[in-house]
Amino acid sequence: MMKYLMFFFVIFQCLIGCISVPKDTFNSVELVSSENEKVYINSINWGMTDDKQRTIITKDKNALKSREYHAKYIERLEPFIYSFQKDTLKLYFDGDITYRAEEKFNSIIIEYIAVESRKFDKLRIKAYVNDGYFTIPKREIKDMSLNFPPPPKSAKTN
Repeated sequence: MMKYLMFFFVIFQCLIGCISVPKDTFNSVELVSSENEKVYINSINWGMTDDKQRTIITKDKNALKSREYHAKYIERLEPFIYSFQKDTLKLYFDGDITYRAEEKFNSIIIEYIAVESRKFDKLRIKAYVNDGYFTIPKREIKDMSLNFPPPPKSAKTN
């Protein structure tokens, strides 16, 4: 019996030792005003599938590089959708405004906008393809055409 316990203990230790713990994923988007003022939308994701997220709007490009950062942030996946035009950063929230930046900016205006779910879903569709709106972290558009065979040729009808 003791041999079996020892065998299972050794196997268990090997399995635990082989599991790799994924590192946190830091993302930062730099937005620059017409007066060269910079604002950063930083996020950090963690978990096996990066399914936990904290996000902050700040002047510090390194803010939130680790989970030990202790400033006001929002904790949830895709906390808002944003757009940035003419020195105005617009943050769109699904239903309720759940975050406000602590820092003040000289030339950048931040607008907090709560929208109803259907409008938020429409904005999300645009944000997923970076069509004037963006998610946190910002989505990268990948050319998938190389990975898929061409569509079948249509039969001509007379």
